[in-house]
Amino acid sequence: MPREPIQVKKEQLVRYMAYRECFESDAGKIVLQDLEDEYGGQCFVPGDPDATLRKAYFRDFLDAIKEVVKRAEGSFEIIEEPEEEE
Repeated sequence: MPREPIQVKKEQLVRYMAYRECFESDAGKIVLQDLEDEYGGQCFVPGDPDATLRKAYFRDFLDAIKEVVKRAEGSFEIIEEPEEEE
């Protein structure tokens, strides 16, 4: 079943497509896999709360990248912004 188009501003769509182009390229896939290998699993580091926090932070960052790439796979409806009157 097809999903409803996501309503986005043109600038958002450009950003989503840039993420997709970057992280679906051969080089981007290598980088994303490297990040996934390092930060995609368990965050807890026994006896080291600083390392646990760092890994959790980077996993959140990785999840944000993957979410934007996933959004870019959908269909979009551009929201037209009203022009400002002077």
